[in-house]
Amino acid sequence: MSKTSLWIITGLLLCGAIYLLFIFLPGRQSELAKKGVRADGTVQMVDSRPTGSDNSMAYFVTLLYQDAEGKNHQVTRQMFDAGAWSDLKAGKDVKVYYLPSDPDHGSIPGAEGMTTPRAGAFRFLAWSAILAACITGFLAYRAAPKKSGGPVVTR
Repeated sequence: MSKTSLWIITGLLLCGAIYLLFIFLPGRQSELAKKGVRADGTVQMVDSRPTGSDNSMAYFVTLLYQDAEGKNHQVTRQMFDAGAWSDLKAGKDVKVYYLPSDPDHGSIPGAEGMTTPRAGAFRFLAWSAILAACITGFLAYRAAPKKSGGPVVTR
């Protein structure tokens, strides 16, 4: 592959990764993720339920938290991040985010309202593109220049 093509591929991979990380993913964040206020909360219950006929599971967490006015709120949220769900236990203290204009709808990172589904997959894709860009950039840097077919003048 020519040196020019490798540099073009490197540039395209970097542009794609930058777009995913700094434009696409932040644009998909919910209002709660952007403007939410943090409060101390407690996990009341963790639950998993089968969904559909394919035996996949949906994960839920019930949270209890107090807003800035001192009112208690209890919400149940679906967890999109099974790893974060498995770390939660009843009675565990967590940071809950809510909008001051709508304190009844709080959430935690990895749960419904705070994260966009498949955000982790897009981050993985972006970082993989950065790694691939580094490799192709290195190959482009190390590529030997094409020899011209013409005569060489030596003295």
